[in-house]
Order: sequence, then structure tokens, then C-alpha cells
Amino acid sequence: MREAIREYIELTDAEKAELWEKATFVFDTNVYLNLYRYSKKARDALLAAMRQLTARIWMPSHVAHEFMKRRLDVICESVNQYRALHDESRKFFETCTKALRFEDDDSEYKDLELLIQQVEDWLEEIRKKNLLVEDGVNDLILNTLLELYEGKVGGAFDNAELTIIKEEGAKRYAQKIPPGYKDAPKAVGSDDNNAFGDLIIWKEILKYAAAEHKDIVYITHDQKEDWWNIIHGETVGPRIELRKEFIDTTGQKFQMYKMTSFIERVRTDGKKMDQSVINEVERIHTIPNSEDENINIFNRLRYCSEQPIIQKLTNELNYLKAKNQKRRYTINLLKTKYTDRDMPEDIKEQIMNTEKGYVETELKIFQIKDELRKLTANESAHANEHSAYILCNQDK
Repeated sequence: MREAIREYIELTDAEKAELWEKATFVFDTNVYLNLYRYSKKARDALLAAMRQLTARIWMPSHVAHEFMKRRLDVICESVNQYRALHDESRKFFETCTKALRFEDDDSEYKDLELLIQQVEDWLEEIRKKNLLVEDGVNDLILNTLLELYEGKVGGAFDNAELTIIKEEGAKRYAQKIPPGYKDAPKAVGSDDNNAFGDLIIWKEILKYAAAEHKDIVYITHDQKEDWWNIIHGETVGPRIELRKEFIDTTGQKFQMYKMTSFIERVRTDGKKMDQSVINEVERIHTIPNSEDENINIFNRLRYCSEQPIIQKLTNELNYLKAKNQKRRYTINLLKTKYTDRDMPEDIKEQIMNTEKGYVETELKIFQIKDELRKLTANESAHANEHSAYILCNQDK
């Protein structure tokens, strides 16, 4: 009987422990992208864990390409967060001096100015400590990953193979067969691999495990039902369909952990992770993916319980401005490159799509500015808290 229903049978603690010691570890794209978001302490701890597993780590080609395509956006996001905090400190100073009617020569004015300067100096120290990468050229995180994963990245599927996977994906998504069907809306009006990214990664893992006869432990930030078996709100393990497909295709063992579970379980030099690192990973783990432009900006504000609503909007505004600045640079660069020669059709299409994204993002920027104007117009702290509550709890 066990053989007939093996995909339903949970691994014992002993089997999980054996798998942890022998299996190949595969991480999803967001694990690597979050290295740019973590504090120095958390980032160093995670990289140390990867180094300890260096003989048993492997990266799907699609993960490598996703990481490279998205890393600059995450770098800009991280840099802009510190800029936004500096801006907020100056705005706080201006608000206080205006509301309390301080004059330049008042002692209170000078005291507040000194306090704000101390805050900004402190922010600068934190930035220098935690923000390891500030541009796409001097990227120590990328260099570390290049070293760790040398010779450990899978081969990409060719175009014919990708076409077959996408066609299969469309059928799977229609029947809600995991993984990736929650990303189906991304396929609308798009010809890239974004909608089928999870499925492509899954197919790469299957191919690798079967060819190399490797058990796999997959670490993911993804919390969606198209990866996890969720019963009455409790996550009890990988989807049964994934287990069956893995066993049938590879004959090997498969286990999944959320990033929070991985960081709690992993040991470096025989020691558990510091609790502050675990807490930080947990906080990052529960924040929605800010790169997913298919999620409405204001819906994401439901997750803003740890930050003031105005700060969340400001961060979002700075992120979108940086994204459009990058788009404008790309458009100008391409147009300049082809000033004196004919522009290929694929470049024309790239420019057209980039300009379309630019316009759509400008609309989002306008919406955020309008929302910020409404929030900041009310000087009552109570009213601001009430507005934040409404925004964070609407549609619940």
C-alpha cells in the first residue's frame, strides 16, 4: 500500500534529517534578490550557510537569468529607501518648525536642527554598514554568488523546449496543476517567460534530479497555494501533485522549506542562526514582492502593518521613479545607438514596449502622489491613523 500512495506520505523526521545532510539544495530567485535587502548581519549569515553547503548547491538557469534581470531594480529599491528616510527627516523638521512656529534664531529651532542632523548621521552610518551594493558595477553580492555557483548552474532550455513547456503550462494552469498557475494572469498580453517562470524552474529541477540522481531540497520565499499544500490555513508541505511528479519523473526524494524554516534549521559552524537574523528573514518573508507590477499598488498596502502608510507610499513612489529613470535611460541609449543606421525591428519593439511601461508607471506615480497629497493634507495624527487603517483593511 505504501508504494501506491507514497506521494501522500510525509517524510519521517529521520528521513528529513538524512535528506538535509545528503540532498542538493536549490533556492528560488527571491532568496538571492533579498541579499540586497537584508542587513549586513543577516546577509553574512545566509552567505555563510550557502558556503557551508557549497558542495551541494545548484541553481536552475532560469533562476540565474531572473536574478540578473531583476537585481538592478532591487538595488535601486534598496538605495531609494535610504534616500526616502533622509527626505522624511527633513520633512519632519520642516513640519515641526512650521507647526510650532519656530524662528531661525530660536533655541528650540537649533535644538531640533541638531537632533535631525544626528538622525541623518545615524542613517548614514546604517546605510554604510548595511547597503553593500549601491550600483550595478561594484556588486560584491553578485561576485560572491558567481564564485559560489561556478559550474553549478543548469543549462537553459532551448526555444523549442520552452515552447513545449509553455503549451503544457497553459493546460496545467487551466486545471490548476502546480506549480505556477497563480501566475497565469501574467501571461495576458505578454510573450516572455514570466507567467511560466515557476514551471520552467520546476522542469529544470526535475531534469537535473533525474539526470544526476539527486534528492532535492527546495528553499523558497513563495507562499502561494500553487507550491504548498495548505489545509485550513496551515502549510503542511509541498503540493501532493509536485511530490508525485517528482517521484515519477526522477525516482528521487523531494522536500521543500520556506526560507524562514531553512534559516531556523541551518547550522553554521555547528551553531544556530542568531534570533535577530531569523526575525529579519521572517519580516522580509511576509512582505509582498514589490517587483510584481501586476499587483495593484494600493492592495499591497494591506501588508503595511510595520510601517506608516505615508512611508510605504513614499518608498513605492521612489521605487517607481527609479524604475522609470532606468527605462528612460534605456530608450535614449537605444535611440542614440541607431541614430545613423537602420533600427532592427526587435529593437523598435523593445523601445515601444519600454515606452508603454514608462507611461503606465507614470500613471501609477500620479496615483501615489495624489494619495500622498490626500494623506498629508490632514494634519491630525488621529485622522492619519484612521486613513491608514482604512487603506490597510479595505476589501477584507
